[in-house]
Amino acid sequence: MPTVGYLSGFAAETVKDSLIRHLVVNGAFNPGNSGGPLFQCQDDKVIGIVVSKHASITPFLQSALDALSKNPSGFIYTATDEGGNKKKFSEAQIVAELLSYFREMTQVVIGKAIDVAELKDFLKQSKYPHS
Repeated sequence: MPTVGYLSGFAAETVKDSLIRHLVVNGAFNPGNSGGPLFQCQDDKVIGIVVSKHASITPFLQSALDALSKNPSGFIYTATDEGGNKKKFSEAQIVAELLSYFREMTQVVIGKAIDVAELKDFLKQSKYPHS
């Protein structure tokens, strides 16, 4: 289902000695949106291609999450995945996995898209046969 957002700015990134301008969008970008079109609402013109979402986390919180995921002590549980494989988790590891999962699934309000003109230039420069 499409969501509505607005262009909130631009960000530049250097990739292999080329400057690429990203459109910074205030709109919900979610897992699986990468490669999808970014439309201009007035005329449904594609103005960009979704490339990333921003879900910031402080270094302190990331280190705490990493510590939890590496902690094998405490109560141990056994879970069975969809393939029937059993895996043992400590309480801390279950908490870390759930927090990581929900953080990844959270809708964010800042994302980036590459401008269509920049994409066309890149494809021409790389001699992609379908450009």
